[in-house]
Amino acid sequence: WGNRTSDIDVRVLLHGYDLVWWNGEMGAYEVDPNVVLDLVGVEEEETGNRTYTFMLQNDLQYSDGTAINAWDYAFSLLLTLSPEIAEIGADRLKNSGAKAIIGSEAYMNGPADRLEGVRVTADNTISITLDGEFLPFFFELALLSCTPYPRSEIAPGVQVRDSEEGVYLDGDFTAALLAETINGADGYRSHPKVVSGPYTLKSWDGTTAEFTKNEYFKGNPSNEIVLIDNLTYTSVTNETM
Repeated sequence: WGNRTSDIDVRVLLHGYDLVWWNGEMGAYEVDPNVVLDLVGVEEEETGNRTYTFMLQNDLQYSDGTAINAWDYAFSLLLTLSPEIAEIGADRLKNSGAKAIIGSEAYMNGPADRLEGVRVTADNTISITLDGEFLPFFFELALLSCTPYPRSEIAPGVQVRDSEEGVYLDGDFTAALLAETINGADGYRSHPKVVSGPYTLKSWDGTTAEFTKNEYFKGNPSNEIVLIDNLTYTSVTNETM
């Protein structure tokens, strides 16, 4: 939920398959080849807006074996930019690319209920349009960073739909729902049961977290796989560290 070092560590363990990654050797952001089968096209309008269309790999899976597709990425963007998630305490602008997506301001703060700059044209194809006001930008691909989240865990019964005006959430998507599924005692914020990263969370008691290998994780952009089956991550003081 926050950006302390420990929060970031845990997110990297649990959540993976971002559309883009930082290649330290090249000093640039690149498309993750384990996630994206093909960057189908980059279209630039006269306004300077730029649309990236991604065709995703067909073998992406969550830790419970269910498929990950373009609708999961659209849901992630709709969730993390939604007014509803802000109502339960989230800082939406921590999503670094958020304000660069066309229509994000209108979706975040009203009156739009659709995210204009995101379209799902097939189960494995998603397009994201960046506002020309933010371009050119050397780290442009970083604005497209997006990790999938399981709709079944966070917004059960809610569907993601596509329209000419952009993607939107169809169903009973409310702050009250998120307060239960995310912020509840056993909610996704502290006890995510279905994840996309190299590890799954076995237990968390407020001090110590136990992680185990995610058998469905196929590797990071460097094709590295999990070699340590179980991890323990615990809070310690400077004196006993």
